Amino acid sequence: RLSVVDDGRGVAAGFRLEDATGLGLSIVRTLVTTELDGSIVMRPLTGDDAARAGFDETARGTVVDLVVPIAPD
Repeated sequence: RLSVVDDGRGVAAGFRLEDATGLGLSIVRTLVTTELDGSIVMRPLTGDDAARAGFDETARGTVVDLVVPIAPD
């Protein structure tokens, strides 16, 4: 499990990764979901997320949560 938090422009509240048409997001989505059998969620930064990341609680930004299963030994 990996969470990436930034304090940039942020994604719109109604953002849906499934509807994104950009090449970069398409490549990442395919790699994570198809090749690695994981999941990816992108959502707007909340005040709690910002505080945990050490940002001002009023910061805008994006949180990307990746979950990739570990193969058994």
